[in-house]
Amino acid sequence: MPGPFLPNHQPHDHPSVSSFRIKEKLKRDFDGNTHNIFALAAEEFVQLWIAVQKQSQLSIEAMQKKLSEITGLSLAQTMLFFGANYGSATIESTALSKLAYDFKKSGNILGLIEYKRLNGKKYIIFKGRPGLRKIITGTRYLASNAKLMSVGIGTKGSFKGLKSGFLISIFFSITLNTVNWLFEDDYRWTHWLATTSTDIIKVVISGVAAALVTTTLTIMTATVVVPIALGIAVALMVSGKLNEIDDIYALTDSLTLYFEKKEKEIVSKLESGIREVLVFSARKLRVLVHNFVEARIRRLIHYISQSANMRLN
Repeated sequence: MPGPFLPNHQPHDHPSVSSFRIKEKLKRDFDGNTHNIFALAAEEFVQLWIAVQKQSQLSIEAMQKKLSEITGLSLAQTMLFFGANYGSATIESTALSKLAYDFKKSGNILGLIEYKRLNGKKYIIFKGRPGLRKIITGTRYLASNAKLMSVGIGTKGSFKGLKSGFLISIFFSITLNTVNWLFEDDYRWTHWLATTSTDIIKVVISGVAAALVTTTLTIMTATVVVPIALGIAVALMVSGKLNEIDDIYALTDSLTLYFEKKEKEIVSKLESGIREVLVFSARKLRVLVHNFVEARIRRLIHYISQSANMRLN
């Protein structure tokens, strides 16, 4: 017995099934396609370098000597970064670039390095290896002096399917009032996100830049989802407590709800269209049947009339 569906019209998944599919796909994509971007003050970068050295079980004296050899700073100067007031220690531009080069050579920085001076402070901007995320959130000084802006991107594919997703995590110094300038040019992003389509990158970056103009991104207790193109949405959130958040969970939930809502709208439009077609078809069928019956009745009356006339003659 044929099913109750029109030809080529299949039943839709239960909403919970569709949501689960989208959420799991986003989590897998975010886990496997995360880009960690850092915009740190010079002294914060030195502390990140020190935190990485500590993982190698180096003594403070060994780290001071290594820092001195790389930067050209005296041992007395390097000691300031290990003292009680290490947050107030400063480093000159030349020494900073030498330390950054060492960090890149050791595989901690991936590709492009930028330097920027804002409000009289020096900042270094780069893409870091995945392991740096755990280090910066697990280091008290860095976790207390940085915010995290998470940008989750989801691109919708065919109906009931998610094409792809990726996550950008931006760790930035609390001394920065904004990171809008990071999104003013897309050249750095095409370099940092080299495995992603350039067209997608340009749409995403311009969309995020526009969202930042209209959205307050100080500390956000909830994510903001911004549709930026057909089938592409961005979820944004900012946290000042790096070791207390699960941004992947929050972003996947928000994007899942967004795409689920869009799917329901599509289904509603499809079903509304099908109903309109059925109503229109029923009306046409009624007219056709009426015309057919009326024609047959006229033919029958004509036939009876002719037969009666023949009998009279």
